[in-house]
Amino acid sequence: IYGGAQVPGSWVAHAANVWKITSYASDPQALVFRPTSTTWVKGDRRDSLAEVNAEYKWYYDSGATTLYVYAATTPATRYFQVAYTSSTGTAGLYANSGGIYVLNSNNVTLRGLAVYGWDGNGVLSDDCSDLTITECDISYNSEDGCGGYNMPNFSVLSSRCCWNGTRKARTLGELLTDGDGVSTHKGGGAGVGAQNFLVSRCYFEGNTKSAVQNINNSAGVVERCLSIGCNLNFVINAVDAGNAQTVRSCKVVCSASDLGGIGASTSDTANFYATTVYGANTASIAGLFVLSGTVNVTDCIVTNFDVGVSVIGGTLNHTYNNLGGNAAVGIGLSTGEITTAPALSGTASGQLSITRTSPCFNTGTDLSGSGVTHDYTGRKRGANAKSMGAMEPSRASHFSTMLLLDG
Repeated sequence: IYGGAQVPGSWVAHAANVWKITSYASDPQALVFRPTSTTWVKGDRRDSLAEVNAEYKWYYDSGATTLYVYAATTPATRYFQVAYTSSTGTAGLYANSGGIYVLNSNNVTLRGLAVYGWDGNGVLSDDCSDLTITECDISYNSEDGCGGYNMPNFSVLSSRCCWNGTRKARTLGELLTDGDGVSTHKGGGAGVGAQNFLVSRCYFEGNTKSAVQNINNSAGVVERCLSIGCNLNFVINAVDAGNAQTVRSCKVVCSASDLGGIGASTSDTANFYATTVYGANTASIAGLFVLSGTVNVTDCIVTNFDVGVSVIGGTLNHTYNNLGGNAAVGIGLSTGEITTAPALSGTASGQLSITRTSPCFNTGTDLSGSGVTHDYTGRKRGANAKSMGAMEPSRASHFSTMLLLDG
């Protein structure tokens, strides 16, 4: 946390379970307590010393320049860290009205953090390069889980970003919030380079805007992510001209209140490759919506929607997709496309897997030249493994079939 790791000064006992640092010259603005190595708790600032009567409560007496904190034992040993927000300085990490604010900093990694319940963004960054958020749980925050502006080489990896989903263990990690799970903005600053964002192996659930929304960015990739009930889920929006963004090997399970599965409104190019989108069959809702720009869709499954594909504007190029199981396809079929129901398993849990008897098995096309080299689980794709959708069938189902035939 900017300004300290630890707050400056030495803790001395003031009263029962109340500790103080005297000659604390500036208002710390906000305190964040770290009771374990991977847990952060926002301090509860009080208006008087008499109110400092429970864990994580604190008070700053500006007249006496003294900081008071409630703790059962000295904060110096009770916590891994007591950090503060400085009112001065131009760079670093802050605890603000949101969770963590990263400002004017380069080559920053946030790893293994739990950022819960902040009245704002879980992580907000501005004018940073090479910022990586990995193996974090960023949940129940009132705005975006991870948001920011002007961030070249921004990555969110193996994390969870949710609003009201049930906590559960997931193999690929979990990234939840009341807003976008991840929202990235290039902004209009002069000299801002390509953003090159990457969101990989993350889990999103119940976000009220979208799982990932990319605004005015370039060369962005969302890969091997799962979105459950995130309104617009994966949406590519207002991409800068001359740049492309790609969603590949991802899975979407829509709720009845979602406004769409995946979509694009771009000034340039959006690519959706090897992605499975499963709807709730809600009236007038499309699995794939195209508003503007050039949108390329290949090796995808879009199923269980009122309308499979809705093209309002722009240009849609589509090949080797399964658009079966929808009340209406919405477009004419192109090369390699089918409308036979994909026979997905685990639609409620987000598994969305296929077997070797599915019409999607090995009926897609090789996308390794477009960067699609693995499916959602990490199985290799290529000339000999090119199924439609995010999941290649497991080898176990193949072996089981052979055993039955041999028996």
